[in-house]
Amino acid sequence: MPDGLTNVVSVAAGWYHSLALKPDHQVVAWGDNSAGQTNVPATLTNAIAVTAGWLHSLALRVDGTIVGWGDNGYGQGGGPPYAGACAFVAISASMNHNLALRGDGKVVAWGDDSLGQCDVPLDLKASVGVAAGWSHSLSLAVDGTVRAWGDNSLGQCALPAGLTNGATVTTAVAAGAYHSLALLADGTVQAWGDNGSNQCLVPADLTNAVAIAAGLDYSLALRADGTVEGWGGNGSNQITRPSALPRVTALAANCYQSMAVSNPVAPSIIFSSPNQTSAIGFAVSLYVLATGSPPLAYQWYSNNVPIADGTNNVLRLFGASVAQAGVNDYVAVARNTAGFDTNSPILLSLQPGLAVQLCPAITLYGETNKAYLLQSTPVFGPPGPWNTVAAVTLTNSPQIYFDLSAIGRPQMFYQLVGPTNN
Repeated sequence: MPDGLTNVVSVAAGWYHSLALKPDHQVVAWGDNSAGQTNVPATLTNAIAVTAGWLHSLALRVDGTIVGWGDNGYGQGGGPPYAGACAFVAISASMNHNLALRGDGKVVAWGDDSLGQCDVPLDLKASVGVAAGWSHSLSLAVDGTVRAWGDNSLGQCALPAGLTNGATVTTAVAAGAYHSLALLADGTVQAWGDNGSNQCLVPADLTNAVAIAAGLDYSLALRADGTVEGWGGNGSNQITRPSALPRVTALAANCYQSMAVSNPVAPSIIFSSPNQTSAIGFAVSLYVLATGSPPLAYQWYSNNVPIADGTNNVLRLFGASVAQAGVNDYVAVARNTAGFDTNSPILLSLQPGLAVQLCPAITLYGETNKAYLLQSTPVFGPPGPWNTVAAVTLTNSPQIYFDLSAIGRPQMFYQLVGPTNN
């Protein structure tokens, strides 16, 4: 570690290199530099989060963009290939692939995809957290459920049932080489996957955890009192806590090294969603970006009333949650042991939704200047109760016919019979 490195907000551990983020948004790197993974770009002066992979490093900027450096053999050393119109709010790197979370809850993955670790499920729920393992990926949904994809050779994607069906609310996820961790709302930890070094044998008395980290073959948890609990492989003393370790505020683990931050820095919300206008019944995403010593706790308020499930930096509002027309203000409070901060109110203007009904448009083919019968049925197949919709004379082929009688019907099948004036 560099001499005199103090006043650190958070840390990240790569396989053989390390990163530290300071309150002035500067990134410090040290360790193995065989692929340039510690050559922090000179232009990187506004970082709010860092993460480290095998031979590459990433930083998230204040403006929601991502900067990468180091090994780029799989495209993992650069920023994401696409972001859309929404800023990123979280990042995670491991081995040769990366995950990033957008402010609208979408997950983006890039880098090595040899085992499907970058194949983000199309039906993935709006997310509030991500974690990248060696060749697998985890996401945490706004409803507290967990999803996993990629390599499952040692069960690292075989999630416990309670994490997927909503029976257990999860607040954070972490991914090691071949195992996974979930921090539950009650302060306990669940682990699954490779257990060759007992990295999934969570201590029975661990009931007040507030943060987790996963290394190559070991696991770490930060307790609410600032102490650290470790279990699993210890070949390099990675879970042997220094005797003089002061109160810890942040953790990092990877390969065989563990890192801890012990000087708490109060939160500072430095960016938040712009004001928005939406129709009632549509989903809306709001978010804030905050610096400060993790773990950061969040609480969202709408018109000064706390939102029950608004406990992440990303707030996902679904149709049933945004039922009050007019202008509503949303404020997030970010808090840690050193203090708290709030954002300027985000104004959400909700307009009455429009009643939209779809009308079937049928493309008709046949002889021009001939009369046909257009028939329909709600159930396809014999005996097929076909009903005549209209007599149609084709003036063009193809020709479009709008069936106004089918508006509001869930499905309809059509056939054209004729011509009837041969």
